[in-house]
Amino acid sequence: MMESQEFLSEAVKYAESHQLTKGYPTGTILFREGDDGTDLYILRKGSVAVLRGGTKIATLREAGSILGEMSTLLSQKRSATLRVEEASQLIVLTPAQFKELITQYPSAGTFVAELLASRIARDVKREELERQKLTDVIAAHEKFMKTVYTLSKLLKERQPTPVADAFHDLLFSNVTARVGLPPGEIDARRLPPLFQSLVGAMSAA
Repeated sequence: MMESQEFLSEAVKYAESHQLTKGYPTGTILFREGDDGTDLYILRKGSVAVLRGGTKIATLREAGSILGEMSTLLSQKRSATLRVEEASQLIVLTPAQFKELITQYPSAGTFVAELLASRIARDVKREELERQKLTDVIAAHEKFMKTVYTLSKLLKERQPTPVADAFHDLLFSNVTARVGLPPGEIDARRLPPLFQSLVGAMSAA
């Protein structure tokens, strides 16, 4: 699997050719919880605090960390506030620029797919353990399927179908493995109509 430093190297190549790196002083609010997702960020240096409900829940320091990707790619509200803790340099990408990045550097797309699979699987497990409510599990799986569809479609617009299909298979197999279900169990047990409709839409795209 590609490491975050390798991903950062490819992102930097793209960012430098498009002048997308920006500097932010300490205390800058990148976005607030509840805002619309418009851009995603890649940390080059510095540190960024993650706050939810006004409480700091994490500090991101690793170069190559991706911030705000879920809300941006899925057109959702921000689930947390990001505040610059230490003067930072970040690559700022619109969804269109992100699409161009993973088209130019397919290995970067693979890295993001595996990262998202890990995060979504973590959310699914947490919801199953904390609530054990089928409605919550279905909502988490719906988010997973929407992510599969969105990212697969991004690649299919510029890459041959086999590449997009491989990307879809990679993301789907990662999530099923991490959630602890055999391949096919998520869609077979939980969401067969949704899964079939998304696969159909991808085939027609």
